[in-house]
Amino acid sequence: MTSLASLRYNRYPQHSWARILHKMFQKYSHASSVIDACCGDGVISYWLAKWNPSIRFVGIDIKMHDTWNCHRKHPNLTFICGDIASDVDTYKDSSLMIINSLFVLEDPDLVIGKFKPLFPLVFGIFPYPTSLNFRAFTRRNPLYPNLSVMSKERTVQLFARHGYTVLDEQDLTYIPYHHIGLRPMRLLCFEVLEEIGLGRKEAAYWLGVFSNKRR
Repeated sequence: MTSLASLRYNRYPQHSWARILHKMFQKYSHASSVIDACCGDGVISYWLAKWNPSIRFVGIDIKMHDTWNCHRKHPNLTFICGDIASDVDTYKDSSLMIINSLFVLEDPDLVIGKFKPLFPLVFGIFPYPTSLNFRAFTRRNPLYPNLSVMSKERTVQLFARHGYTVLDEQDLTYIPYHHIGLRPMRLLCFEVLEEIGLGRKEAAYWLGVFSNKRR
């Protein structure tokens, strides 16, 4: 693996989020397969597949990414190009991941309603809209489809409307870098700085584990 590829795989915060999700899977999920909806370039699925070889991981995104072929070194990891609103029916009873993508959907209510009979567990990572990082991101990306940006309270209410309750939640500290103009800075492993306590941090995201199982 080249140094550039290594940075891509280990970049912050994706690798950090993968570590936290791995712990949450061990605690709550007993499904044999996990769907990563709106998986992007698939780095988080790559790490989770590596650390959980007995679980099948499927990444779905509306567009194909060149990096997918690089990630397929794990036999339990596959990627498909598709729409999460229409191409997930065959994965009933899997656990679902929605990582930093709920806010780009045109109609989250429609999508979460469709997920209810399919996915008993949803692991989601969501931005705090008022955080320094998210505000800087939207300034730098004015054309990004921030269609459904919601507060934490509204996100919980969205899931509750469709029968999901919160099993667990965790604030995710984050060293903001979207306000940094130099693009190469985005490839640095900020996770190391976070682990040793350096750098300005904020609760820019939060992780929620939702269940629609009857207790």
